[in-house]
Amino acid sequence: LLTAAAILCRGRHAVTRMTSLIGELADGDVSDYHRVLSRAPWKYNLMTKALAAAVLKLVPFGGAVTVVIDDTTAQHKGKRVFGKDCHRDAVASSHNQARYVYGHRWIVLAVVAVLNFGRLARWRPLATLSEPLLWVLHLGYLWVPTGLALASLAALLGWPNDIAALHALAMGVMGTMILAVMGRVAKGHTGRPLTAGPLLTVAYVILGLSVLARIAAVIFPDYSDVLLNTAALGWCLAFALFLVSCGPYLVARRPPAKSF
Repeated sequence: LLTAAAILCRGRHAVTRMTSLIGELADGDVSDYHRVLSRAPWKYNLMTKALAAAVLKLVPFGGAVTVVIDDTTAQHKGKRVFGKDCHRDAVASSHNQARYVYGHRWIVLAVVAVLNFGRLARWRPLATLSEPLLWVLHLGYLWVPTGLALASLAALLGWPNDIAALHALAMGVMGTMILAVMGRVAKGHTGRPLTAGPLLTVAYVILGLSVLARIAAVIFPDYSDVLLNTAALGWCLAFALFLVSCGPYLVARRPPAKSF
């Protein structure tokens, strides 16, 4: 009856209107249906756990579970709202007036960061340390949860600011992955052995240190000039080493496959 009331009788007083509609078909007194929704001992956590357990039983053993997280805003204001954050409401806002709602963006970022750290750990990155062409890919992915974690701290504490997370995701993820794929493609597509070599390995290390310097420039503003110059110099040097290491392969004739 309550389910039918929720579907057929939209708006306020749905239970009362539904019981009036069906009349004598409703078993018991009308107040019985209202008490179901007003009882204090209801514990939704137990129902949520039972529902989650029932869903997980449907997943095959060893199968992957994709978690989709929706940053639904909780419209509560005040000093007692722990971890509150402000969001611009894209639906209620207009070109002339902006409206804001409050939610827990830092929680979503923290959960996603932990999930990505867990995914990276399952890939066993330490087992790839013997080959720089492999561990640099793990290094590039490591900046994904690192950037998300920095963004979570920025949303919760305001430290460091969002710029640190932006550089971790842009300079760290994109820059490292670009250099990693460039080295892999330059060697593989020109028929060279798939080993990084000394120069390319040094380029990977320098680029990683450059990302750290750029993030540190945001966290330690008193040393920002030195750290910014260090990051910029390291970035240029890393790609220059790639050019020295792989540039000759790109302009030379591809050697016969039997040469290796």
